Amino acid sequence: MYKFMVIIFLSWLSLSWAANHYVDKNANGNNNGTSWSNAWENLSDIEWNLIQPGDIIYISGGSDSTVYNERLFVQASGTAANPIQIRNSYDVGHNGRVILRGTPQTDGIVFDKGNQPGEEYVTIKGLELWNWRRGVYLRYATNVITIDSLIIMNFHARGIDVIADALSEGSDSLTFQNLVIKSPIDVPYQTDAFYLKYCSNVILRNSFLHIRNRSDVNSHSDVIQTNPVRGFKVYNNVMICDSNSYGIVYIAGAVSTDNDSVIIYNNYMYGGGIWRNGSEPWVTAMNPEYASRFGGTVAPH
Repeated sequence: MYKFMVIIFLSWLSLSWAANHYVDKNANGNNNGTSWSNAWENLSDIEWNLIQPGDIIYISGGSDSTVYNERLFVQASGTAANPIQIRNSYDVGHNGRVILRGTPQTDGIVFDKGNQPGEEYVTIKGLELWNWRRGVYLRYATNVITIDSLIIMNFHARGIDVIADALSEGSDSLTFQNLVIKSPIDVPYQTDAFYLKYCSNVILRNSFLHIRNRSDVNSHSDVIQTNPVRGFKVYNNVMICDSNSYGIVYIAGAVSTDNDSVIIYNNYMYGGGIWRNGSEPWVTAMNPEYASRFGGTVAPH
């Protein structure tokens, strides 16, 4: 019996308990992130070495809204069983809008370790991003990331940007859902709502993507551009390239090998911009050069 009790006790000691952490720019306590009164005041104050799999970081929106004039640089990973969450709060007095406001030279939510594998198993939910260069930026092998219920407004380059230099180095298993992404109306450079370069197994669903940029100085502003992507599924979205905008709803650079597939269904796509030519160029097939380079086939129109 005593041996049995010792085993239970040691097993209990080995458990890792998930913790909640708090960010509130108006907190005036110990600022150690342990409660709303002792919350970290800034996103840059988050002590990432304390963040463990299963933890949740809550960001206060105050009673109505709170603006944080800084980016969120994610520097911790969860696990498949216990992802990390970074999100807004439903607690009274902290359930207002959480707004991250930036500049045309900086990025809002960043996953970037240079040429090294990035963070994994992270969910970000319920935030607003205004006036950044890129609303969300994922670089290289940043895997199993969920971006949920974000509002990204007036970005100066791309709403969502996922890039790498090769498919073997790219991010995998990304989910983007319940998003609202709107470009500025008249800025003299290209503004893509959603741009993917060298990544795989990506889902985009239940979102509203709206290109409104009517400037003729940029080359083009597209709702979605992929260049190329494996296993991309796009469904239940509204995607608009507005009247007088210069761009296309969807430029699809896609690779299909083995059992990979690119699936696009149940979307509303409106291409009413300057480039509209009567043929509704919503989906443009990948250049055959890309297909041969990566052992795939040209994506169908």
